[in-house]
Amino acid sequence: MARDSGQLSASAGPGSPRRKPRCKRLAYRWSSALALVAAIGAALFLAIPSGSKREPLPGSHLDDPELALAVLAALSPPADGPDPKPKEIVEQLTDLGAAALPLEIAILCGEFTMPEFVPGTIDRPIHPLALEKRFEFLQTVLRALPPKDVVAALRRYAEPTTPLDVRLVLVRLLGEVDASDALGAVLDLATAIEPVHLQRPYVLSQLESALGRRIEHATQVAGRLRSAFGKLDPTLWPVLARATARAGSPEAASFLVYVLGRDDELDVVAMRSLSELSERIGALLSESEVDDLRRLLGHADPRVQRTALIVLGRLRDRPSALLWIDALASEDELVAGAARNALRTLAASELGADPIAWEAWLEREEAWWEASADALDEQLISEDPGHAFDAVSSLLAHPAFTREAGIAFAELVLDPDPTIASAAIEALPRLGAPFALAGLVRALDREDELRDRAHEALRGLVGFDLPADPAAWREAFGFPAE
Repeated sequence: MARDSGQLSASAGPGSPRRKPRCKRLAYRWSSALALVAAIGAALFLAIPSGSKREPLPGSHLDDPELALAVLAALSPPADGPDPKPKEIVEQLTDLGAAALPLEIAILCGEFTMPEFVPGTIDRPIHPLALEKRFEFLQTVLRALPPKDVVAALRRYAEPTTPLDVRLVLVRLLGEVDASDALGAVLDLATAIEPVHLQRPYVLSQLESALGRRIEHATQVAGRLRSAFGKLDPTLWPVLARATARAGSPEAASFLVYVLGRDDELDVVAMRSLSELSERIGALLSESEVDDLRRLLGHADPRVQRTALIVLGRLRDRPSALLWIDALASEDELVAGAARNALRTLAASELGADPIAWEAWLEREEAWWEASADALDEQLISEDPGHAFDAVSSLLAHPAFTREAGIAFAELVLDPDPTIASAAIEALPRLGAPFALAGLVRALDREDELRDRAHEALRGLVGFDLPADPAAWREAFGFPAE
């Protein structure tokens, strides 16, 4: 199947149909792409691996020699004179459009051998940096072309007999394409990898990286991941769970809760991923999803129990606090330690490892809430700033009710009285990220200086460098538009 440059030249000669150049700059110092082939001679050949079963694709570089020559003209340095600027090279390749993608992908995958020597010479090797630049230019072209065209070309390039190393290059390239169907393409490629290769760490790491990038930018990711989950080899389940954690969205957390209870090792990975997400999006999990996490406190694997305690502790999930107190007596020291840390986070105080002391504290807190909840509601809706301040102070003094405080303060941030709104905006960061985010994002809808204070508080909590635009922050956290 391999063709050398002479065959390309002959097939594109005077007797062959000629198309008009797509760009006036198809070569640097050659008058045409055919002149380039004459200069390169036998040094340039198409390197389809020995024994490969790859057949020429309709419209590929094997069926369109003139288009192939145009790509080579853009990528091969001139024999004399100044090298073209990178911007010019990228423009030339981009002007060729999606039709040139098969050859460009072949070069990126190492299935097309470029010349080793400067065209027209036999003793002037191309500088290694120039070779590296070729790949950089081609990747820039892939980002410049319509994403759907790039994904379609990458999909078509993969065949059942595609070697593993080529398949991994395609996975990496798809991970960088900002298209809605790129995630599905990565999952399809992952599914087609033979199970024996899924035992190799370098394979799993490349799959995880590409999946993570695409999941991070995908929409409606939970449903799409659920559809793909059952088709994946179980070896890939933990990879998908770790990649999903990169998305940092409520949808990602929902998917991680969905996969729980299917495999012990997957439970460990999913729970660890959830623990990474809980600081940012924990308050957005539904009650049924939190209830799924609570059930894992009775899991047979101590690693899952411990991680469930960590996640629920960060969520300050008071309804499960009695189960945390029971876990203080666990024979597994790490489980008992995680239970103690969860209780310490909930109470914002340390009562040691004595279950009786923690039970007494929890009873006092529940009694206070039962007696005070109605009065707090009245104070929070009062037009008297003094009453609102008292309610804010009371809620801050009882960290076990952080979730309730976050909901209450979020209602105050848009209060027409700036003193009341200011008190709520100042109090929210003290609740921690999961419970402060919704209220602070809502405060960005204000049109006074309190908007800037809420913006600074948000940046301080999560480190995102976003403008003071509520729509941008809602999108970042997956909040619904108001």
